[in-house]
Amino acid sequence: MKQAKLVFKMLKDRGWHIGIMESCTGGAIANAITNFPGSSEIFKLGLVTYSNEAKIKCGVSSKIIHDFGVYSSEVAKEMAKVVEEEVGVGVTGELPGRVYVCIRIKNKYFDKKLRIKDYKLRERMKGKVVTAVFNMMLKSIKIGLN
Repeated sequence: MKQAKLVFKMLKDRGWHIGIMESCTGGAIANAITNFPGSSEIFKLGLVTYSNEAKIKCGVSSKIIHDFGVYSSEVAKEMAKVVEEEVGVGVTGELPGRVYVCIRIKNKYFDKKLRIKDYKLRERMKGKVVTAVFNMMLKSIKIGLN
């Protein structure tokens, strides 16, 4: 995936690290970033937190989940915050349906709500989310540099 390779290069060139907490994508974002040789130089943490209990155990506030619902931009932001690298990624949602993404670049947050259609194959739906996340990362990293 072209976008993943560009993100990989941008992070490596800056000496930045990435941490990812993802839910509905089931590790697909972490998989995409680790497909490149040398990914251990930038990829420090990948968490697949499919249940509320797992999210809470990894540091997401149970109050935020209770107050806003697990499928919310607030939970995605908490997920991006929990991974403590220069770049944090949080993804939560349901497929098909609404998916919430938050990209954190140091202390700047960028979030987006995606609507994912039913493509019959979960792999295809996950692929749509992964592509959107990497496109969002590219834009966020560029903005986060200013």
